[in-house]
Amino acid sequence: MNNTVRNIFLCLGIAIVLAHCKQDLPTQQDSLSVRIPREPDQLNPVLSNTAIAATVQNLLFLPLMDFDPYTQDYKNILTDKAATILTNGNMIGYKIRIRDIARWDDGSPVLASDVSFTLKSILNPYVKAEGKRGVIFPIDSIELTSDPKELIFWTDDNYFLDEQSFTNNFVLQESVYDSTHLLKSLSWSALKHLQPEDTQSTTAKNAMQFATNFADPSFGRERASGCGPYIIDQWVTNQYIRIKRKSNWWGATLKDSAVNFASYPDEIVYRIIPEEANAVSALKEGLLDVISTDISPAIFKSLTEDSVLQSKVQFMSGPAFRYLYLTMNNKSPLLQDKRTRRAIAHLLDLDQLKNGLFQGYADRITTPFQPSKSYYDHTLAPLSFDPEQANILLEESGWKDANKNGIRDQTVAGKKRELKLRILVTPGGLAQRIAIHLQEQAKKAGVAIEIIAKPIHLILEQLRAHDFELAALADSQYPGPDDPYAYWHSESYSNDGQNYTGFGNPATDSIIHNIRHSEPGARRMDLYKQLQQKIYEEQPAVFLFAPQNLMAVNRRWIGKPASVRPGYFVNDFRRAGK
Repeated sequence: MNNTVRNIFLCLGIAIVLAHCKQDLPTQQDSLSVRIPREPDQLNPVLSNTAIAATVQNLLFLPLMDFDPYTQDYKNILTDKAATILTNGNMIGYKIRIRDIARWDDGSPVLASDVSFTLKSILNPYVKAEGKRGVIFPIDSIELTSDPKELIFWTDDNYFLDEQSFTNNFVLQESVYDSTHLLKSLSWSALKHLQPEDTQSTTAKNAMQFATNFADPSFGRERASGCGPYIIDQWVTNQYIRIKRKSNWWGATLKDSAVNFASYPDEIVYRIIPEEANAVSALKEGLLDVISTDISPAIFKSLTEDSVLQSKVQFMSGPAFRYLYLTMNNKSPLLQDKRTRRAIAHLLDLDQLKNGLFQGYADRITTPFQPSKSYYDHTLAPLSFDPEQANILLEESGWKDANKNGIRDQTVAGKKRELKLRILVTPGGLAQRIAIHLQEQAKKAGVAIEIIAKPIHLILEQLRAHDFELAALADSQYPGPDDPYAYWHSESYSNDGQNYTGFGNPATDSIIHNIRHSEPGARRMDLYKQLQQKIYEEQPAVFLFAPQNLMAVNRRWIGKPASVRPGYFVNDFRRAGK
């Protein structure tokens, strides 16, 4: 396709997107338009797996407590005070009481039974919530008291994030998401000890029926509703999701106590615009108010240098609790040798990529923690771009080009295998560009890389099935201490968790266990560093960058970046001049 034809198609694409932005525009004066690059997988917060989904869920649902996205303080949301700590023998209890004024969309009160129901839905082994289940599994029981607004979480594991783990989940309305009360008849203990292979017991049948009902797609779209400030008004597939502020929003008087209660825009329209060029054009035309998170640093930098645009748009950057990495299937016969994995890392010129892809708006990392965390091990040097060392490591791990066809090979489990690796990426964007760079450099070392572009939900399916060699991923983290269990404990691999690499052994599992049961201080800091050193040595993944949060906002709105994903809380954006 020549450049003239390509430009014609680009212009047509921009025109179509602008037309979509103009049609069905809301009539409210305080309507905020935000770009998202793709649709959420769904809006049921128990079942969703993408950060895009959380972007919208933050405004529909509320947790008991939450991190402030600006100060990182842990704040009361559905509860008006921190948990009361109880003891009973070796058991520790966290007593929580829900605010009296908290209400669902139908006007009914938010009850302790709604919290219990929500956590039971996560605990149910037939519900596809593997990544969330491990966090609440330490709860031994949930006690509902005579006060319908009060509950107690009981545990005996002395887990260092117990209070945050139990209170930082979006709460669902039991009467909406389980109208037949299937989970109400099942105790916490029965669900906790239910084995997935059990399909015959009464408990199992009720739990399975609930999981089927709960997976109803409507709960992830038009029926997704919570006790937050906004409600879904319209969802047009692949065009936009419009949410409106509730007219009877019960939390309006609390807006100064936590960002979660803010609801300044009358409505928020999430425009689904995959192509960045189209999004930038809509921003320039004034049809988009906010672009953030997925804006490329090169485009961001060019926009900041546009003197005309500076009068219309304000540009902001700040730290973000997320990082990018290439996960590797350590159980694959092709990547089971850590020397092969380290060779892959040496084939990436990450300093060049940092400057070329991020324009300096990123930090290189060596472990799966944010560099700003106090326990991040800065003594671990980033691996250099070193094709010569990569070739040495590949030779040492047995990969040679016996037939001289340009691709290394060796006999693995009695079968001749060539070193051909698939890398899963989301279409377009930074991940695909990093994959192309790796493909070019790996070819010179005799490693064939096949790039497979898929939507993130399909990539996650393959990761859970361990059907991959490489995948480009991003991880979002909260400001509090990290729990490595979900990603790095061996149980999270065998139990279909998020340990996609297959990393883990008794020694590293023990370190993770000790982190989870430690008190704040020097010992926990040392444990974190021990784990990072083990991960660094085994190289189960290539840790790339911690990008900064970049945001462009129309000057008719006053907002600020947040360190917590998605990097902004548009419910807290205020109309300029008001």
